[in-house]
Amino acid sequence: DKMFCSIPRQTRLNHLHRLSRGNLFQRHNFGITKLCFYEYPQVIAQTRYLSIDTENSKQKINSTIEECQFETETTQLLQIVANSLYGERDVFLRELISNACDALQKLKYISISDKKINSESLCINITGDEENNLLTIQDNGIGMTKEELKSHLGTIASSGSRNFIKKLKTSNSDEIKEISSSIIGQFGVGFYSVFMVSKRVRVFTRHVNDEKGNCWESDGSGTYKIYECENLENGTKIVIDLKEDSEEYSSNDVLLSVIDRYSNFAPYDIFIGGKKCQQAKAIWNKDPKEVSKEDHAELFQHIGFTIDIPMYNLMFKTDAPLNIKSIFYVPQVHTEKFGLPKMKMGIHLYSRNILIQPNCSEILPEWLRFLKGIVDSEDIQLHISREDIQDSALLKKLNSLLTKRILKWFQEESERDESRYLHFFREFGQFLKEGCVTSPSYKDLLGKLLRFESSELSQGKFTTFDDYILRMKSGQKDIFYLCAPNRNLAINSPYLEAYKQRDIEVLFLYQTLDDFVFSNFKTFETFNLVSVEEKNPQIEKIELKKSDSDTVSLNSSQIKTLSKWLLKTLSNAIQSVEISSRLVHFPAVVSDHESAAMRRIMKLVEEGQMKNLPKQKLEI
Repeated sequence: DKMFCSIPRQTRLNHLHRLSRGNLFQRHNFGITKLCFYEYPQVIAQTRYLSIDTENSKQKINSTIEECQFETETTQLLQIVANSLYGERDVFLRELISNACDALQKLKYISISDKKINSESLCINITGDEENNLLTIQDNGIGMTKEELKSHLGTIASSGSRNFIKKLKTSNSDEIKEISSSIIGQFGVGFYSVFMVSKRVRVFTRHVNDEKGNCWESDGSGTYKIYECENLENGTKIVIDLKEDSEEYSSNDVLLSVIDRYSNFAPYDIFIGGKKCQQAKAIWNKDPKEVSKEDHAELFQHIGFTIDIPMYNLMFKTDAPLNIKSIFYVPQVHTEKFGLPKMKMGIHLYSRNILIQPNCSEILPEWLRFLKGIVDSEDIQLHISREDIQDSALLKKLNSLLTKRILKWFQEESERDESRYLHFFREFGQFLKEGCVTSPSYKDLLGKLLRFESSELSQGKFTTFDDYILRMKSGQKDIFYLCAPNRNLAINSPYLEAYKQRDIEVLFLYQTLDDFVFSNFKTFETFNLVSVEEKNPQIEKIELKKSDSDTVSLNSSQIKTLSKWLLKTLSNAIQSVEISSRLVHFPAVVSDHESAAMRRIMKLVEEGQMKNLPKQKLEI
């Protein structure tokens, strides 16, 4: 504090404004650890008798009111925290509920050693008063003393929850460790988000071990008051006088919507107007064996905004590179196939059951956007607003870890029930193929998940790269494929003939995207992926079947004459005529050409401007 105050006033102002644009207090510039609101108090001694009507009781105030004035720079910092730190106003309710949950957890902790303290029926009650434009948030937790009111509410970046966690770290009790891991607060600025929507805030509180309580009151403009109150239950009640532009937060329906988004999985029951508002449970914290199909369906429908049941579900926990608990769902269908815009990422980032970032784009690669789920971590490093993630290097490791685990999960499901997996692949295979192009580091894992029809299998039967390799001829080093609109055209393609007559299996690809994917895929493990449309001299060295080797062909003189005639007659379309031994029943094919599928893709890229075909090479 002394180091900060020794810096010239204008310099302090400049740097505080700069810090407000980024990681406030993250770098601890100038050695800032806390900024006290009550460094220069002005005590106004006067006796007042006030009565404040609330929902459940009447608090009588009969004491000397202590009025404290914020220091000039600290007042400006409060305005930054209240008005510039958070991206959405709804976040204030998340922050106040998180503080209430921490207070309940602290009461639960001290009840372990003090059996006189009742830790049953812990909950949070929220009430909106549209007539008087008020919002009340009340918990029956540990409450605060007068000194804690000053230190916790009179000081920005002084976190009582963070100090509480430090005290618990030395304990070896599993119950205490569980309580410690559930404490949400860490920065000490969340409370001040209330000034985004309030013109006055009153905090009525009584510590569980005190007989009398106190009230902290401020409009966030420069001073706050603390006075003693009677007839208070243990816990904290925050009464918010809403601004005119924030009147919607006095509506219980609006409050329910905000809680449903941010705090639905809070560890304690939340009541709005006397009715419990949480709709689903935080089942990702449980042992997978304890979670029923009904539990999965309930959570999936809540986060996926659907009435369907999930096709697949995965629960995954790990302690490295950081502690995470996650749950993923595969829906029955995706919307992009109906021509709708690209879907948002369906994974939500939570910390200790509280939503940090919905539709988080950094947790998984974009091609897994069809997944729905939750990733919860108590260790992930957040910005001070708790709306963004801070450590990008650690996040990349987390992204890689989760992606590999999900791909392994798909592989396990395919081995467990291939017919069920084929249903998944028909619906979501295009996303896996997208990953083959955009994430080369995962292509071998993705390659094992792809499915194809084949020249060796009947229609409707699918094979994998691994199974194809097992059926390869001795000495074969390539995996051959053919792109065609459907199986009938593929079977009757002149490009397939050379391979069919030599008993070489060819994979069939029917989607326009497949040609582009395989052109970028290039290899699977140690095998090259080769299109049968390309000229392949190695194939021509393999002998034909006996029934086809006796086929009568043109002699050299006839071939030469025909070649000259073709060049002259088709001079605008072909540039050369070559003799080929790969054809048996078809008279000619175009070789080394740009595929029709690739040309259709380029037509889309070039806004419908299809270029004229260049002169082609002809094989006869």
